[in-house]
Amino acid sequence: TFAEMGVLLVLFYAGLEIDLAVFKRVGGRAIAFGLATLLLPLSAGAGLGYLTGYGLNAAILIGSLIASHTLLGFPILQKLGLAGREPVLVTISGTIFTDIVALLILAVCVQIHHTGFDKATLALEIIEVVAYAAIVLFVVSRIADHLIRKFSTSHDTQMLALLLIIVVCSLLAEVIHLEPIVGAFLAGVATSRSLRGTPAREHIEVIGNTLFIPAFFFMIGMRINAGETLRMLWDNPLFSVGLLLAL
Repeated sequence: TFAEMGVLLVLFYAGLEIDLAVFKRVGGRAIAFGLATLLLPLSAGAGLGYLTGYGLNAAILIGSLIASHTLLGFPILQKLGLAGREPVLVTISGTIFTDIVALLILAVCVQIHHTGFDKATLALEIIEVVAYAAIVLFVVSRIADHLIRKFSTSHDTQMLALLLIIVVCSLLAEVIHLEPIVGAFLAGVATSRSLRGTPAREHIEVIGNTLFIPAFFFMIGMRINAGETLRMLWDNPLFSVGLLLAL
């Protein structure tokens, strides 16, 4: 549970660093960077999968797996005071873009595998994503601003309200088949202006960096089976090296 909260807080902190005024200025570069980091590994991974004998659907799924990536290095940039730099904002935005598109590709590939391609289902999924983002950015942001102002003298209550907002946004993301990290990121964007310069922001960062985020990295280490990983590399070295080169 601590590990799950840790990964949500990593993305929440990334969202907090997004200044919408700055994002409007760098939005074009963020989209271009996101498209490049999505399409290049996606194409290379899909081509590798197809050449090594996988079907088209499976090959595209392989490509989407290496096209998506996470912000594991973000806490280091945050500690160095670099989180607000323009290249970092572009990278954060591009990362979220690749993850959302990769998740949509995953949903389509699974659907094709089970029932075949359905345009209506894909269209509905895209509409749900757009509606969800609008609700978080425009409705949740107002709720957060109201709560932060109402409980300005109670730091404990502010902290509880923030954690509640993160969890609710993450659960709503799961309802529309998105990863909770997308909800946590958008929650950070929605509350960034309200939290600027408040003690609540400092407190939630301290709690995350000392408790939840270390638990997240610990769980990642526990989930890696070194023996199984080495066996897979030994049994299929060409595919493993090909994936590395594609990425």
